[in-house]
Amino acid sequence: MSSRQGIDSTSLFREVLRVKQELIEKDDPEMRQRLKSLTTVQEEYQRLNKALRLGYVSEKMIALLNDWELAGESRIVLGFEAQHAYAVMAGARAKKSPSTIFNWHEHREMEHLLRQAMDSGELQPNVSDQVVFSRTGKMGLMHVLNPLSFIKFKKWMATQPQRSARQIEQDKQQVEFVELLITDGLLSATYDIYY
Repeated sequence: MSSRQGIDSTSLFREVLRVKQELIEKDDPEMRQRLKSLTTVQEEYQRLNKALRLGYVSEKMIALLNDWELAGESRIVLGFEAQHAYAVMAGARAKKSPSTIFNWHEHREMEHLLRQAMDSGELQPNVSDQVVFSRTGKMGLMHVLNPLSFIKFKKWMATQPQRSARQIEQDKQQVEFVELLITDGLLSATYDIYY
């Protein structure tokens, strides 16, 4: 295993969430024991992820992702935070950490723009799920656009009149980051299918 690749924790993570959701619906001693066993394994994965120094998503973002997942909300993360998911997919690490402060206003604006792009036929996005990590090794499931959809969406966003110069510059930097991962052969562009 490369020093920058995480323990494949997607199935474990999904199973922990499934058991937690089942326990919310019905308290079952067998399920509580299953959760305890899974939690022990998950804690070991977290220690390994921390030792490998994989993560830089904030603890607050991880908590938010986990809350969304437990509530059954599949929210797509579209900003700088999404870069971590692409870096993990590529087995790489971004030089600059995403903001540790999740900007709700900007995220809502991007969700609105995503719906607008889809409604106008400009974009038919595909979504990828990626387990991401905090510095302490905690995990969260992040829903992001597939890499080519992300590039197309961010380029489209940069043409929208309501975007500020700062936002347009950020859009361009995010596109360059994901394009570089693809160009360097670290991230597969085949994750995406255009209709």
